[in-house]
This record gives sequence, structure tokens and C-alpha cells, in this order.
Amino acid sequence: MPDPQGDVQPGTQEVRDVIGAAADTIQQYYLYRPANEDGQAPWPILLFLHGRGEGRLDRQQAYQGIGAVRNHGSPPGRCLEPGWRHPFIIVSPQLPAYVSRWHEIQRRQEVEAILDNVIQWYQGDPNRVYATGFSIGGLGVVAIAAQGERRFSALLPVDAYDPTPSWTNREVTNRSSIGTPIWSHHATTNGVAPEITRLLTNNPQEPALYDKDHFNHVRICRAAYDNACVYAWLLEYPA
Repeated sequence: MPDPQGDVQPGTQEVRDVIGAAADTIQQYYLYRPANEDGQAPWPILLFLHGRGEGRLDRQQAYQGIGAVRNHGSPPGRCLEPGWRHPFIIVSPQLPAYVSRWHEIQRRQEVEAILDNVIQWYQGDPNRVYATGFSIGGLGVVAIAAQGERRFSALLPVDAYDPTPSWTNREVTNRSSIGTPIWSHHATTNGVAPEITRLLTNNPQEPALYDKDHFNHVRICRAAYDNACVYAWLLEYPA
């Protein structure tokens, strides 16, 4: 079945609308389709969940558009740089607002539906679906894996954190182990990320730690996604 909005061409990224989406839901996502020379179908899929400041409405409730999802050197921005040769279809949805969270039941369902469509439209490999996210997106990928229906092959949370009292890691860590390989990249002072990975899986990869004296929150994001090893690590884990 073809994409009803027209095919995204190989080696390019386009904005896709979620047809019929309400104002308080995920309305758009970036979709990157790898170049033909970078691999072959069925294609692995990389889901990226952005941080708190990149929602459709910012902290002041002003519209900022989906371009914010590309901030901080994240995969939807990296894939457009010269030399990108990783074979992933990259799916990067945008939360409706600054106060929205990926762990919300409706958000998880919306992400699942987007992934199902992309797999169908673009010959995605359902056995190689990976999830990564920055900040609240790092918590989001773990929450979706722990509470959702889909089995991700591997998870890459980057400085997973949320300072708001409405969300704590208890919502995730009260669940039983998901057994999914996790490679957490986080600051040495981040107490949330290691607790999540310790309780949810036997974590086959030692965390990548970043000294807060040299790496702030955003610089950790840039450094993690600039590391070609993280993409190679993900592909080591088919479902």
C-alpha cells in the first residue's frame, strides 16, 4: 500500500501529516527514507522522540513548528548531513505541546499507529524497529517499550530526564523487566537514567557517561548522536 501523501524519495526527508489528527494530538512527523545505496529492503526503522522544548507549542504556548524536532544534533537533523550512511528509515514525531509527555497512553498509541503505517508504506522491517530519544524522549522510548504492545529490538535513551513532578521513573520501573537491550547515554549526575536501565533489563552495554563539567544536557545529545558506534550497536540486535 503506497503512502497516501505521496512517496518520500530515497535519501530525502519530508514532513508527513497524521491524517485526521485533532489539535491536541501528534499532527506531524519527519520521515527520512535512506538512499538506495545505503542498504536494501526491508529497512530497519529508527524512532526518535524529542525533548521537552521541541513540541509544537513551546513553553510560552507559541507555535514553533516541526522544525524544532531537528534541534540539538538529533537523528532527523543528522540524517541530512553529508556523509550520513546509516540504513535506517527515521521516524520523528512531534508532541503537541511543551506540557505533553510521550508516556501518555494516547501519545503511545499515536506513535504505534505511525510506525505501523511506515512499515507498511516503505518496506520497513518489523523485526528491526529501534527507539531512541533525548531528555523526556529518552524516558519516552523506555515507557513505550515497557507499557506498549510493540517489541523494540534495542533502546538508546540519551540523558533521559524530566524535572516535572507529574512524571517520575516509578511509572516505568514498576513494570516487569522488558528484557530489551538498552545503551543509556547520560550525565554522571543523572540519577533517573541508570535506575531505569537497571530495573528494566540486564543491560548488555555499559552506560556511556558524560562529565557534567564538560557536557551540558544539549551537548550530551550532540555527542551521543554524533557517535557512529551507536547506530552500529542498534543494528546488532534484530528482534
